Amino acid sequence: KKIVICLTAMSYSSAEIDFCTQSCQHGIRLDGRACEDFRPLELELGLIAQASGSARLHLGSTDVIVGVKAEVGAPLREHPDCGRLQATVEMSSCASPEYEV
Repeated sequence: KKIVICLTAMSYSSAEIDFCTQSCQHGIRLDGRACEDFRPLELELGLIAQASGSARLHLGSTDVIVGVKAEVGAPLREHPDCGRLQATVEMSSCASPEYEV
């Protein structure tokens, strides 16, 4: 059984990568869970009254809140047969060490 770990999103030292690889190979986790065990998951929907849709995901010690607002509008005059989608993302500065304000 081959284990492949992709850690490209953030910078990790070779010691950290080796530790993660060996932990997976030996079925060891620091929090006591088996490799196949999931963290406790909690999902709530419809939390933000002003949003068209919203949810809160609590996974282990991670807490994520998302809200989506949508409105139907008229197409631009230059492109009457095309729709338009605008997305805005707001994140807490403590969401990730890689995130910059």
